[in-house]
Parts: sequence; structure tokens; C-alpha cells
Amino acid sequence: MKNISLFIICLAAIHNSYAQNVGIGTTNPTLGKLEIKGVAGAGTTVAAFGTDGAGLSIQKDVLGPIIGFNHYRDLTIANSQGKHFANGFAGILAQEVANGKIKFDMYDLGVKDGFTSIGRRALTIANNGNIGIRDEAISNITLYVPKVNNSTGSLYLAGTGHPSIFHFSANEDTYIRGGKDGSNVFINDIPNGNVILGNTTTKVGINITPRATLDVNGDMAMKKLVITSTGVLSSLDRQGASILYFSAPTGSTIVTGIAGGVDGMILHIVVTYQLGGLNNFILSSESASEPNANNKILGRNGPFVNTEIGGYGGATLIYDGIMNRWRVIGVAE
Repeated sequence: MKNISLFIICLAAIHNSYAQNVGIGTTNPTLGKLEIKGVAGAGTTVAAFGTDGAGLSIQKDVLGPIIGFNHYRDLTIANSQGKHFANGFAGILAQEVANGKIKFDMYDLGVKDGFTSIGRRALTIANNGNIGIRDEAISNITLYVPKVNNSTGSLYLAGTGHPSIFHFSANEDTYIRGGKDGSNVFINDIPNGNVILGNTTTKVGINITPRATLDVNGDMAMKKLVITSTGVLSSLDRQGASILYFSAPTGSTIVTGIAGGVDGMILHIVVTYQLGGLNNFILSSESASEPNANNKILGRNGPFVNTEIGGYGGATLIYDGIMNRWRVIGVAE
């Protein structure tokens, strides 16, 4: 009879446990099927799981909640970093409720029930979504990655063959590479996009350590535009070309202006035809009615004097930003 009574009591207890919440440290659990209030001992640990090995803890800190990985606190003293459940490394995931910041801290190798080392910040996520790696997040920067030491860089992006490295070594050099042999590096490849390199003292070297503002070790080619139009060409569109290649065997050509000049720009004219006279190609100098007009041409002998180029000849021009026009500085007839 006793066994039957005990069985009935157990069934009733099981039935009631499904019908109600369970509280530890509280007689009125309302926040979940299991609600725990308070901590164990003088520490901040509310619950611990897997304590027979590298366990997991839930802690109630004055700053906010903490999840400990192989980490717990069983006392509260100044500079306490907590303890290890088992031999090995440890870490915590914590939130500061006053500002919403979530942080990941890592601890060095330690022994069971021994104090952890001073924590190392691995990751910080601010409540606005900004992220700091190995440091705090910064309010107006989406991702903040500081340099660790002089033997490494702040960012290492590995391709299959070559990495891109930022702020490497004590000199903090930056290497931007394609990921393998034959890869391309595209910079600002958008319509009307600009690429600005350096400041007034910067030097750029191509296949060489630069000795001048631009130092090229190897061949250099400029865009060529082939022009077959004849007659009078006014405000000629260069289309970004630095070499204008005139190939028009059916008639004479007069160029009265070339659009798109900026101060210091060099332009080469190449004439590849001859109709039998010297004046089959003319760079028409500005007239008395248009002094200092943008994109006009100043002949090699001064204003109002045309420059004539013989067949298969050419000329070199430079744009004068003060005079606002092209100056002929050399002619090959």
C-alpha cells in the first residue's frame, strides 16, 4: 500500500511540474519555466553547467550579464578576473547594460580553479552596430582595427597566392595585391572617378623605387586618337588622348582649337598624309578678335601666326593655364 501511495504522489508531482514554473531563489517564478535569482557564495555566478570539465557559467555582474566559457567567479575581490573550471584557456561574452556594448574577452592558459590572467579584448560591438577588433568600438567608425605590434600588420587578407597586408612591420608599410599571379588590382573603376596619390612630396615609381615625382622603369604608352576629318576643326575633342593622329588624305585640315586642356598638359600632333603642299595641315593661331580664349592655339612664332606642318610631320603643344590656350613648342616638318 505504501508503494502505491508513493507512486501516486510522484505522478502528482510530475503533473504539477509541467503545469507550473520552477523557481530557484524565488517562490514566484514568472519570467520563464525556470527562473533563478541570486548567486552562489560571494561571487557573481548564477548558474554553472558541466563543472566536471571545461564548463559554462552564467554570471550577474554589476555592469551587466556575463556568459563564461571555462570561466566562473566564486568570490568578489578587487582585480578578480574569475577562475578556470578546468585546465586550459578561458573567455567571456559580456554586455554593459548602461551603454549596450557587447564585448568578448579572452584569457591565457590557466589551471583548474586558478585565477585567470588579465583579459584581452578580442571584439567589441557597440549598440549602434560599430565594431572594434582587439579594442573598443569607435562611435563614428563602422570597423576599427588597430595595429598590434611592429612584427605584424593591422589587417592581413590572404588570397590563394598573395596576401594584402596593411601597416606591416615597424615602418607600417601597406601591400595591396591581387590574390594570385596574373590577378588585377582595380582602383576606383567607376565613371568620372578620380584616383589621387599622395601630396606635394609624394613620389610614384613603376617597376622602380621612385627618384622623382613619377619614375617609370619600362615603356610608357599614351592614348592615341586617329582623326580622319578634314576642313576646319574647331574645339577639337581629344577624347582623353595625348596623341592626335591625323590621317586624312582627301583634303587639307585647319585646327582652330583643341578642347579639354589643363595647365601643363602635353599634346602631340602627328600628320600622316601629304597632298603636295606645305599648308595642307595648319594649327590656326588665335586671331586678334579672340585673345586669351580658352582652348585656342598660340603659334610657335607668337599670336596671330599660324603653324604649318608638312606631310608626315608633327608638332608638340603645351597648355598654358595662365594664358588659357595651347602653345606650340616644337614642330617637325
